[in-house]
Amino acid sequence: MRRRAFLRRAAGTLFVPLAAACAEADDRSAPARVRHDRDTCERCRMLISDPRFAAQARVAGVRDAYKYDDIGCAVIHLKHLGKDTDVSTRIWVADVASAADRVVWHDARSARYLPGRSSPMGYDHAAVAEARPGTVDFDALRAAVLEREARR
Repeated sequence: MRRRAFLRRAAGTLFVPLAAACAEADDRSAPARVRHDRDTCERCRMLISDPRFAAQARVAGVRDAYKYDDIGCAVIHLKHLGKDTDVSTRIWVADVASAADRVVWHDARSARYLPGRSSPMGYDHAAVAEARPGTVDFDALRAAVLEREARR
């Protein structure tokens, strides 16, 4: 009898965290967990190591989130996929004040961007939640990234 009770408790103990992890992985309306210094950028394949500049996207029909080390990589990769202007594509960008243990995500299309901040791939824009003097919107950021890429 003790063995049976132990097995029931053990199964419940293992199942609850597993179910929670699966629920988190399937929540397509929220950003995925980024494992800094382990996950790689979908576009450039560099490690995502600076939490202040990370970005990610969820594209309809694709199970996993695309993760990026720079919002510029996200813009270029999504354009390449033809999903950059698709309203069903969800894009998030980390706040410039984020830390590896506490990343604050913003909807990339409604975030504001501070130009001139040194970012991992040199697109040099940092995200903040609200407009500040000198910030630009997502459309201006996107145009700057695509213009820079066209000059390459």
